[in-house]
Amino acid sequence: MVDLTQDRAALEGYRRGDRGVLERLFVHHGKDVARWAAGGFTFKSGTETRRFDGFRSAVDVHDVVHEVFRAVFEERARTSYSGLTPFGGYFFVVTKNVVMKRLRREDRTRPLEPETLEEVPTEGATP
Repeated sequence: MVDLTQDRAALEGYRRGDRGVLERLFVHHGKDVARWAAGGFTFKSGTETRRFDGFRSAVDVHDVVHEVFRAVFEERARTSYSGLTPFGGYFFVVTKNVVMKRLRREDRTRPLEPETLEEVPTEGATP
């Protein structure tokens, strides 16, 4: 286990991008990220409690895991992490943000169902 709040050498290694530390973090936290992506989670949105039920496709789960670790391992994230708050919570927040961003993007590109389309009049003047 890697506890960056207790292990200052590991924290400094994370900040430097040390491959060994990053690998240990992936091994330790990767299962949690995959579980959240596949099994879903509950979260607050404003004053409401919401539920994400999880992705059903293994490909989607795989993509989320890699997007989360890409975000957590980028230099800006590594150098700005304080080491004071538990890293597991940090992974959850990043996972939630990646999932929400993905859902918003997919919602914008989802094809319309035929029954939701209105008929456009073909006769008469058009704007």
